[in-house]
Amino acid sequence: MPADCPEAPSDPVAAKALAGTWFGMGEAFVRNEAYDQALDAFRCSLRLFEHSSTAYNAALAAQQVGELRLALQLARTCLELDDKKPQRVKDLIVTLVQLIEEPADPAEASQAPVAPIAVVEPVHETTAQAAQGKRANSKSPLLLAGYLTLGLGVASLITAAITGGVALSIDSELSKKCAKDHCSASEANRIETMNSLATSSTVLLAVGGAAAASGVLMLALGYRRRKAEKSELNVSPIAGPALVGAMLSGRF
Repeated sequence: MPADCPEAPSDPVAAKALAGTWFGMGEAFVRNEAYDQALDAFRCSLRLFEHSSTAYNAALAAQQVGELRLALQLARTCLELDDKKPQRVKDLIVTLVQLIEEPADPAEASQAPVAPIAVVEPVHETTAQAAQGKRANSKSPLLLAGYLTLGLGVASLITAAITGGVALSIDSELSKKCAKDHCSASEANRIETMNSLATSSTVLLAVGGAAAASGVLMLALGYRRRKAEKSELNVSPIAGPALVGAMLSGRF
């Protein structure tokens, strides 16, 4: 663990963002084959925010620098955080156990051919716990409420427009029949209907506007929260003596 690795912020969003920064540093170190620094960066990211893919990357980096027992511990941590990880994680654990029990001759390991790296589909799992993963892949209650509220607001605005249009139509007809705003008693019912429609249109317009605005706000907050919970990951190859694997990369 690097000495400059900070403590995790109390705010989960801030902690995840900071973990993403260290995760990116780990990726950069891997690209430059600085595996010691990559291991430190991934372990710091894991400390800030527990993420199964971060643990997997740290395990590969630890294996690369010869820290086999630490690599095994990190690989097992990966499975603890997400027991549905692909078979390659379990294969890594088996490989590490074999290397620990029967250490390879360094000279032979350096000359051993590296097997082809299998193409691995991108992984979109982002959470440290299975329940969080299910929540991240489904619509949040805030998004559902936002859609419903926005729909209600739009429907109210449409009804307000129709109601207001009918009221204006009645008013136009009465203006032709009533001289100087004086109408006969026979038009009293139509005047009452017009006034009721005008009042309803005004109320629906106010309610619909407020509901639509609230729905848009809830959707914006819901998608922002959902974006914060997701990490799009892809796979980058990493290979070396006694090591064949694919590191996961992505955004926090």
